[in-house]
Amino acid sequence: MGDVGRHFGRAVLALILAAPFAVRAEMNITLAASDEQGNPIDGMVEAGTQVFIDIYLSVGGADNPLDDLRGLRFDFSGTSTGVAVVAFSWELEPGIGDDLYVPFVNLPIADAVYVGLEPIDGFIIQVSDEPQRVARVEIVVESSGLLDVRHALSEGPGSGAFFTAGFFDISDFSVPLGNLFGGTTDLTVVDSCSSPPTVVAIGSRYIAVSLPESVLDLPVALEVRSLTHPCLVRYVGADGGLVALPFAQPGHAWGTIDVSDADVVPDGAYEVRIDCDTALSPHAAATTWHWGDVNDDGPINFDDVLLVLDRFAGMGEEPVAQLDEFPCQPNGVVDFDDILVVLDAFSGAAFPCPLPCD
Repeated sequence: MGDVGRHFGRAVLALILAAPFAVRAEMNITLAASDEQGNPIDGMVEAGTQVFIDIYLSVGGADNPLDDLRGLRFDFSGTSTGVAVVAFSWELEPGIGDDLYVPFVNLPIADAVYVGLEPIDGFIIQVSDEPQRVARVEIVVESSGLLDVRHALSEGPGSGAFFTAGFFDISDFSVPLGNLFGGTTDLTVVDSCSSPPTVVAIGSRYIAVSLPESVLDLPVALEVRSLTHPCLVRYVGADGGLVALPFAQPGHAWGTIDVSDADVVPDGAYEVRIDCDTALSPHAAATTWHWGDVNDDGPINFDDVLLVLDRFAGMGEEPVAQLDEFPCQPNGVVDFDDILVVLDAFSGAAFPCPLPCD
């Protein structure tokens, strides 16, 4: 069997709904190990033992039933023990016609997929708060020891069980995997990356980003794109600047972060998404203020000049992000350069720095 035979059960599950997405708090997966007579298997298992793993799905009691399930995937290509996958069988409710619904098994991967292009009125399988068996896996233990059929926690994509929900608006549920030592194991799969961040323009060179509660304990990165400058695809760095590669840290460590960079320019439309490693959240967008309009009231006038002068003199209370217009790479202070460029903008001068994609 090679690596495939020894590596059962990353248990990567992808479920795609054929109805528009509705927010749910959690999904539940139950894995139950038993022998051929149905007796639970726990503890030491001898080589050659035939083991059946029944897989059940349900939603949290406070959630809506999961209707119009578009597809399931079980990927058994990576585990940490010597077991061989012998067979896999689906136990799905009849739904739409065979021409649109295709269940197949190509071990170590098994799929059941809705291949239509439109949402459907019926369902392939209806999951409610009552656990429903959807599949059975048969394995043979190749070496004596504890039954270990799921991969240990890993940081890489696909290392946990995850659900993808939505037909047009995609959202993901995910949980890292531990180990199943026989008996029955329940996993709660939390809807962690379905909510967008909050994005607000707080100046012509700054946007503020805050994260939803669902990702506060997860390591996440922040992806930034620009609708006005389509070449721009960057990530927020630890200091709020833009960097080329994802920088991940727990959501609570991000807090609300002020994002500024040479590529954050006036009148720019920027959208931000949360990168949860295995999934991206919906985006949220904001448009930066006009060049020199430091109070965001529309016209550039002497009021803008006075605000910068007052802050430079230590008398103003406006946030630095509102008044920091120059240099091209914002420096986080209000200085004489900011006064000069706001005076230039008041006189009709254009933004003096290069634009993204130029």
